[in-house]
Amino acid sequence: MFGTLNHATTFGCIKAISEIFKRDKVETVLDMGCGTGILGVFALKLGALKVFAFDINHLATVTALKNFLINRMKGFLVFQAKVEDYFFLPADLALANLPFAVLKRIWCNEEFWNTKKWVVVSGVFPSQREHLLDLLYLEPFLRETVSHTMTIGDKWPTLIFKVDKR
Repeated sequence: MFGTLNHATTFGCIKAISEIFKRDKVETVLDMGCGTGILGVFALKLGALKVFAFDINHLATVTALKNFLINRMKGFLVFQAKVEDYFFLPADLALANLPFAVLKRIWCNEEFWNTKKWVVVSGVFPSQREHLLDLLYLEPFLRETVSHTMTIGDKWPTLIFKVDKR
């Protein structure tokens, strides 16, 4: 089931977010394809000051809003939108639990990477993971931008990217 810790993509993201919060100060989170909002709620509980959560699906945004309110969270904004319209918003941490086709459309865009410190990608198959990692090495901009990668899980890998702003 998506949106609970019972699914490997959500569990992988929770582990990734925890690891990032241990390593770095995270004030702003961009939750692209927020679904139920559980990742944004978790980020706020760990100390994020602001979460911008959006999804193309109206029911997802309504559910996310309810979950932020039920958990008495402050510092969140939930809205319905396409990823391509808001991926450029600056954030210390971007969460991208997105379909592979959508992810590919923003992947090599400098504006996406230039406005982030950390990026967590989930919801991709192992073969898609390899394709994304190949782009890191083939695309000169990405090779210079991403200073660290880590993968959690095999069947539903979660990828963590540290952005190097040289």
